[in-house]
Amino acid sequence: MTTEQFNRSDKMQLIRAYLSAPSGDFFETHFFDTSDIVMWIDWGDEEDDMVRYCENVLHTGHLRAEVNALPGEEGWELIIDYKGKTHRIHLTATPQDRDDVLLQLNRILNPDYQVRFCNVSDGSDSLAFLPLTLSQWASLEQEFPEQVEACFTLLSEDHPLFS
Repeated sequence: MTTEQFNRSDKMQLIRAYLSAPSGDFFETHFFDTSDIVMWIDWGDEEDDMVRYCENVLHTGHLRAEVNALPGEEGWELIIDYKGKTHRIHLTATPQDRDDVLLQLNRILNPDYQVRFCNVSDGSDSLAFLPLTLSQWASLEQEFPEQVEACFTLLSEDHPLFS
């Protein structure tokens, strides 16, 4: 398929095309600098931005975040609201915050959604993450088991991305 044949509103078509023949060029052409399919997180982004980027992709209508200063010199707190339930994450103003927020975001979104790291972005200034429903991930894993494993990494405390 040529670029013109892809319907950008059908992100699963684009993802399947990428998994059919994974390449950095395809990913960069179709996913780089987009905010409707993947979350691009730059080293300078704030933690509440990460949650906003996720909502921009998923369009849940139920995911929000804000950062509040804690009293004294205790730092900051990220407050994530999903489906009316509030989750608080203490921020330390270190790169570890980004990993912690992504892990917590995945836990908060479960069992509805899962965010995975796009391996092709490893080593870049901005890292790409793909949030999908669990059923979409299951469908891709059934259709492209080796490619999904090679192209996307489950977020894990054992595999920090920012720290």
